[in-house]
Amino acid sequence: MKESFELMTLGRFIDALEKCDPQSNIYFDFCGFVPTEFFSYRGFYDQLALGFDNLQKNVADILGLAREAVGKSFEGWKGGSFTMSSNTPIWVSLPSACFGTGIFAVKDTGLSVIIMTRHFDV
Repeated sequence: MKESFELMTLGRFIDALEKCDPQSNIYFDFCGFVPTEFFSYRGFYDQLALGFDNLQKNVADILGLAREAVGKSFEGWKGGSFTMSSNTPIWVSLPSACFGTGIFAVKDTGLSVIIMTRHFDV
């Protein structure tokens, strides 16, 4: 049986992070990278992307940024202003790229919080 994955929305992401210890370190499920900031996704300007690097953050840092993104307008890669809502999907990317990788879950291991990703065919 094929497993079903759904691209996580900003609202579901916030709900999942609110259940975690705010002081827990947070990582993506690939290469130990850490989430950084939200921006308009280059693949779909009306959707969000969450960037990554290797500078440590905790759940409270990212939860604060996620809450601020609701109702906020972001500039598209080639222009235009796009207001995000709790129903906006979240991708994982760098500002100049669109990898097709998105968030499908948040996993609290008890020691840290892992943002689970996968490739989505669009």
